[in-house]
Amino acid sequence: MKVNKKIKVKVICESVYDTELSRILVNWLSKERKLEVVGQWHLSKPLPNGEYEHKYCDIVIKPPITCSQTSYDQPTIIFELLATATNKELKEHFDRVLIYADQRFAGEKWVIHFTCCKNHVTNPLWLTKEELERGLQVAIVWHDLEFTTVHIVACWWDGEYKKMHVTRVEEFKPNAIIRI
Repeated sequence: MKVNKKIKVKVICESVYDTELSRILVNWLSKERKLEVVGQWHLSKPLPNGEYEHKYCDIVIKPPITCSQTSYDQPTIIFELLATATNKELKEHFDRVLIYADQRFAGEKWVIHFTCCKNHVTNPLWLTKEELERGLQVAIVWHDLEFTTVHIVACWWDGEYKKMHVTRVEEFKPNAIIRI
């Protein structure tokens, strides 16, 4: 992979981010908040020929349902993850998560792009106004190859002011260093 003008750089694949984020969410939300965290949530849609199209959301967070609650008391959250994606792949995932969210009645929809390419943070591909108004949100998590510096920036629709909101780039210095 080409990363910051260097060729044949080894980067972390999507499944690693998926596994680690799922582990963190399960330990935090399932154990502490009693929310259900599901990886690779299966969705199917009937096709005109009688067969089914099968898709899988990367991570779904569902509220617990008790006798006094309905599934609408707390929103279902969908995370679609990418690792060092092209703009074309990002656009495909923007479309995909909106379809998933419609099928799951998700209250929150996030595309999370993990990358080692600094350009994704300095010159990001943001959502269209229509995608924003449909509730899609995006976060870009950039890290250096040693995972000693992390930058995060996010974008969503601000319903109160009826405009796109983009956070400033936040920088973090993780204590634990992950080696590839």
